[in-house]
Amino acid sequence: MGAELVRVGKYLEDSIEKYRESFYEELRKKEAEEEYDEEELQKNRWSMVALQKVNRDLHYPSSFERFHLISDMLARNRDDGYDTEFVFLDGSVMTIQPDMLADFRDGYLVIFNKEYSEENPTMMPIEDSAFNLCNLREVHTLR
Repeated sequence: MGAELVRVGKYLEDSIEKYRESFYEELRKKEAEEEYDEEELQKNRWSMVALQKVNRDLHYPSSFERFHLISDMLARNRDDGYDTEFVFLDGSVMTIQPDMLADFRDGYLVIFNKEYSEENPTMMPIEDSAFNLCNLREVHTLR
């Protein structure tokens, strides 16, 4: 997935979220029988639908789909003994080896201290680093 498509996809997701918030705010007002703007309600609804259609036409996966693709790829690579390379928008690269302790938390790829976890198996693992998946450009399997 090219960097330009990533930027367009993120822009579309942000725009969809903005319209979604406005739509649900107007819908909440309508359901609570408060004063609301029907025109604004419909504009936000159809803008959200149109942008989602454009997003699908570009084959840009949603944040939810991307997260599951990435976590499945990391688990599969770990099981098969391959390294997983994460390339971020700023050009930085992070390689996860099969023996590393890595997990996902709140939109971040978190790397844990393996030595501490082995020495203290009953303790909560210590985080070594965290990488924001919103800035992820590519994921590769290194064989």
